[in-house]
Amino acid sequence: MNISDEIKKQITYIYLATCNNFSWEDQKIFLIKQDAINYSCKYPDIRVEIFCKTCFEPEYIPTYSYYKQGVLLEQNRS
Repeated sequence: MNISDEIKKQITYIYLATCNNFSWEDQKIFLIKQDAINYSCKYPDIRVEIFCKTCFEPEYIPTYSYYKQGVLLEQNRS
């Protein structure tokens, strides 16, 4: 196992369901990937943003990827 494999094992994810007209009280946080995917399927207008945390970062940071209608989409960071 190389170092990058070890780091990958230590990455944790959270999933934030959000929409343009959501207030902060309406947002939902998922800790389980499949729950986030299922929610995005059930509510097709919702985006479920993906955040990650590693042993090097004390906070969750955006991955710029999200689920919409059950499909994983990636945004270009630039």
